[in-house]
Amino acid sequence: MLTASLREQHVGLASQLGAIDQAIKAGRPGTDLRKMLIEFSGKLTIHLAAEDRMVYPQLQSSQDSAIAAMAKRFASEMGGLGTAFKAFNHTYNAGVAIDADRPGFTKAFNGIVAAIVARVKAEESELYAAVDRLEKA
Repeated sequence: MLTASLREQHVGLASQLGAIDQAIKAGRPGTDLRKMLIEFSGKLTIHLAAEDRMVYPQLQSSQDSAIAAMAKRFASEMGGLGTAFKAFNHTYNAGVAIDADRPGFTKAFNGIVAAIVARVKAEESELYAAVDRLEKA
Protein backbone atom coordinates (compact mmCIF):
# COMPACT_ATOMS: atom_id res chain seq x y z
CA MET A 1 0.00 0.00 0.00
CA LEU A 2 1.19 3.45 -0.91
CA THR A 3 0.11 4.97 2.39
CA ALA A 4 2.11 2.57 4.58
CA SER A 5 5.37 4.28 3.67
CA LEU A 6 3.86 7.72 4.10
CA ARG A 7 2.49 6.78 7.53
CA GLU A 8 5.95 5.54 8.52
CA GLN A 9 7.35 8.88 7.44
CA HIS A 10 4.80 10.60 9.67
CA VAL A 11 6.08 8.59 12.62
CA GLY A 12 9.65 9.58 11.82
CA LEU A 13 8.75 13.24 11.45
CA ALA A 14 6.86 13.20 14.76
CA SER A 15 9.86 11.60 16.43
CA GLN A 16 12.13 14.34 15.10
CA LEU A 17 9.76 17.04 16.33
CA GLY A 18 9.73 15.37 19.75
CA ALA A 19 13.53 15.34 19.82
CA ILE A 20 13.65 19.04 18.93
CA ASP A 21 11.11 19.79 21.65
CA GLN A 22 13.23 17.90 24.19
CA ALA A 23 16.33 19.77 23.03
CA ILE A 24 14.52 23.09 23.51
CA LYS A 25 13.43 22.10 27.01
CA ALA A 26 16.96 20.98 27.83
CA GLY A 27 18.28 24.40 26.82
CA ARG A 28 20.49 23.12 24.01
CA PRO A 29 22.25 25.85 22.04
CA GLY A 30 20.61 27.40 19.02
CA THR A 31 23.21 25.89 16.71
CA ASP A 32 22.15 22.39 17.81
CA LEU A 33 18.48 23.24 17.32
CA ARG A 34 19.18 24.70 13.90
CA LYS A 35 20.94 21.51 12.81
CA MET A 36 17.97 19.48 13.99
CA LEU A 37 15.58 21.76 12.11
CA ILE A 38 17.61 21.44 8.92
CA GLU A 39 17.39 17.65 9.15
CA PHE A 40 13.66 17.80 9.87
CA SER A 41 13.10 20.23 7.01
CA GLY A 42 14.87 17.92 4.58
CA LYS A 43 12.79 14.91 5.55
CA LEU A 44 9.60 16.97 5.50
CA THR A 45 10.44 18.18 1.99
CA ILE A 46 10.93 14.60 0.79
CA HIS A 47 7.64 13.55 2.39
CA LEU A 48 5.73 16.41 0.79
CA ALA A 49 7.23 15.66 -2.61
CA ALA A 50 6.09 12.04 -2.31
CA GLU A 51 2.56 13.18 -1.54
CA ASP A 52 2.62 15.64 -4.44
CA ARG A 53 3.90 12.96 -6.81
CA MET A 54 1.79 10.01 -5.73
CA VAL A 55 -1.18 10.90 -3.53
CA TYR A 56 -2.66 14.07 -4.94
CA PRO A 57 -2.61 13.07 -8.63
CA GLN A 58 -4.28 9.74 -7.84
CA LEU A 59 -7.02 11.35 -5.78
CA GLN A 60 -7.56 14.38 -7.99
CA SER A 61 -8.15 12.13 -10.99
CA SER A 62 -10.72 10.05 -9.11
CA GLN A 63 -14.12 9.60 -10.72
CA ASP A 64 -15.57 10.28 -7.26
CA SER A 65 -16.04 14.06 -7.20
CA ALA A 66 -15.98 14.17 -3.39
CA ILE A 67 -12.56 12.48 -3.30
CA ALA A 68 -11.22 14.78 -6.03
CA ALA A 69 -12.49 17.84 -4.15
CA MET A 70 -10.97 16.60 -0.90
CA ALA A 71 -7.58 16.16 -2.58
CA LYS A 72 -7.79 19.67 -4.00
CA ARG A 73 -8.67 21.05 -0.55
CA PHE A 74 -5.78 19.22 1.12
CA ALA A 75 -3.32 20.40 -1.52
CA SER A 76 -4.48 23.98 -1.09
CA GLU A 77 -4.28 23.83 2.72
CA MET A 78 -0.79 22.38 2.56
CA GLY A 79 0.39 25.50 0.77
CA GLY A 80 -0.53 27.57 3.82
CA LEU A 81 1.30 25.28 6.20
CA GLY A 82 4.31 25.19 3.91
CA THR A 83 4.39 28.98 3.80
CA ALA A 84 4.20 29.18 7.60
CA PHE A 85 7.03 26.67 7.99
CA LYS A 86 9.19 28.54 5.47
CA ALA A 87 8.61 31.80 7.35
CA PHE A 88 9.55 30.11 10.64
CA ASN A 89 12.68 28.67 9.03
CA HIS A 90 13.59 32.06 7.59
CA THR A 91 13.12 33.86 10.90
CA TYR A 92 15.21 31.32 12.80
CA ASN A 93 17.72 30.58 10.05
CA ALA A 94 20.76 30.49 12.35
CA GLY A 95 21.59 29.39 15.86
CA VAL A 96 22.22 32.99 16.92
CA ALA A 97 18.69 33.96 15.80
CA ILE A 98 17.28 31.15 17.94
CA ASP A 99 19.41 32.09 20.95
CA ALA A 100 18.54 35.79 20.57
CA ASP A 101 14.81 35.10 20.83
CA ARG A 102 14.38 31.82 22.67
CA PRO A 103 10.81 32.61 23.90
CA GLY A 104 9.71 33.67 20.40
CA PHE A 105 11.39 30.65 18.84
CA THR A 106 9.74 28.29 21.31
CA LYS A 107 6.31 29.82 20.76
CA ALA A 108 6.71 29.71 16.98
CA PHE A 109 8.01 26.13 17.10
CA ASN A 110 5.05 25.02 19.22
CA GLY A 111 2.67 26.64 16.74
CA ILE A 112 4.31 24.85 13.82
CA VAL A 113 4.21 21.55 15.70
CA ALA A 114 0.49 21.97 16.48
CA ALA A 115 -0.24 22.70 12.81
CA ILE A 116 1.79 19.71 11.62
CA VAL A 117 0.18 17.36 14.15
CA ALA A 118 -3.30 18.49 13.08
CA ARG A 119 -2.35 18.05 9.44
CA VAL A 120 -0.99 14.54 9.97
CA LYS A 121 -4.16 13.48 11.79
CA ALA A 122 -6.32 14.80 8.98
CA GLU A 123 -4.16 13.19 6.31
CA GLU A 124 -4.26 9.80 7.96
CA SER A 125 -7.97 9.84 8.77
CA GLU A 126 -9.22 11.37 5.50
CA LEU A 127 -6.66 11.59 2.72
CA TYR A 128 -4.79 8.33 3.20
CA ALA A 129 -8.04 6.52 4.01
CA ALA A 130 -9.35 7.60 0.60
CA VAL A 131 -6.18 6.31 -1.10
CA ASP A 132 -6.54 2.99 0.72
CA ARG A 133 -10.18 2.69 -0.42
CA LEU A 134 -9.22 3.40 -4.03
CA GLU A 135 -6.43 0.83 -3.94
CA LYS A 136 -8.86 -1.83 -2.67
CA ALA A 137 -11.49 -1.03 -5.30
